[in-house]
Amino acid sequence: MSYNAQHYNTFAALLQMRGLPIELAKLISGELAQIDNDRQDRLIETFTVRLYAKQVSVQEGDSVSH
Repeated sequence: MSYNAQHYNTFAALLQMRGLPIELAKLISGELAQIDNDRQDRLIETFTVRLYAKQVSVQEGDSVSH
């Protein structure tokens, strides 16, 4: 296992989009960027799918309330 800088940046961005403070997102991302690349890919996919689902849900709620 080796550190993956590209995945670090992806994790940091996704965690910040999820609402974590930047320093906490960076700390967690640093740890996640050191795990197996296949596991990183699966985590990024999971985070992305859940974030997208949350955004769609919020947008649908906004359109219903208007």
